[in-house]
Amino acid sequence: LNPNRNLTFNAGNVGGYAKEKNVDDVSFTRAILDDLPSLIAVDKGRVYATGISNGAMMCYRIASELADRIVAIAPVGGPMG
Repeated sequence: LNPNRNLTFNAGNVGGYAKEKNVDDVSFTRAILDDLPSLIAVDKGRVYATGISNGAMMCYRIASELADRIVAIAPVGGPMG
């Protein structure tokens, strides 16, 4: 890891490095949700997301873009973009 680079999510309108490099965190989240059931039992009616600060902003984004996969979110300390 580069200690001079802040690790962020590309939450859409903010995200530092992730936004500058156009990191596709929504697709990454989708891939995790696709793969997870092959590893553990997943109740698709109970998939939630939470995060703080930039992670909270990312929750809003995936709630919007993955509305068919995320049941509810619990963002903490992050404004809606």
